[in-house]
Amino acid sequence: MQAVSRQRWLWRRAWAQAGRITEFPIPTSSSDPWGITAGRDGNLWFTEQDKNRIGRITTSGIIAEFSFSTRPMAITPRGITAGPDGNLWFTESGGDRIGRITTCGRITEFSGNKIGRITTR
Repeated sequence: MQAVSRQRWLWRRAWAQAGRITEFPIPTSSSDPWGITAGRDGNLWFTEQDKNRIGRITTSGIIAEFSFSTRPMAITPRGITAGPDGNLWFTESGGDRIGRITTCGRITEFSGNKIGRITTR
């Protein structure tokens, strides 16, 4: 079971076999973690909506954060899921876009235009 402690901005992961909870502090304070998913690479991936970042936590608890360099604060990452291509896909609230992040941290954003096509940005 996995849950987010919004009060202290910590990730919690429960180990069913041991019946214990391990907490991992997120390096960026007040990042407001939102979505979390397991990647095909064996890591957990999450969105940090108030700091416009995607985070990755390894099975040993090491956290890496990947920033968006040219994004207004009104556009924030929310949901995230693992795709069949091995990448992670996420939604961008306020931006009418979806994004893809590779397991190496390369981010590509896709936006829809008025006639319904998706374009790479």
